[in-house]
Amino acid sequence: NAQRWLSIFGVTFQPTETVKLLLILVIATVFLRKGCGVRVQHWVLGFLFLTIALVFLQPDLGTALILGVIGVALFLTSGVGLSRLVRVFIWAFGLIILVATLIYFFHPDFFSAAKLGRFAFLDPFNLANLDASYQLRNGYYAIGSGGIFGTGLGGSIQKLGYLPEPHTDFIMTVI
Repeated sequence: NAQRWLSIFGVTFQPTETVKLLLILVIATVFLRKGCGVRVQHWVLGFLFLTIALVFLQPDLGTALILGVIGVALFLTSGVGLSRLVRVFIWAFGLIILVATLIYFFHPDFFSAAKLGRFAFLDPFNLANLDASYQLRNGYYAIGSGGIFGTGLGGSIQKLGYLPEPHTDFIMTVI
């Protein structure tokens, strides 16, 4: 029941898209003006985890993951020392494991079959994942049948009924 789109004065938009841009601008500005000291890193991490938690509770797991990747990229490019980065990533990984474990024990239906089906890409040819990985497998077939040089622009056979939305989700397989 997540509501990800807002309509204000006839303009419809996704607030999380704005959050992505603002997250980059805020964290980059803080690192630029305040440096990469430990206190600044703690503030940035707190801000990052709060932002991710709010989006996660919406629930918009995909955008929360993207925000996490944006945060990691900002830390990697900020000039923070390697040993500090390793400690931060170990701490963050432990926190993620702890939160996932708590969610699993106190809200087990959170990990529904539909959500777990999104990890079908890890083994798309497993018989248990055939429905969840249908489009991914056909994308692999399209890329594989093209060989090294491809079949030519728009010459993909898989687009003819095998890929449900070839013009959007798997445009690379068509090209």
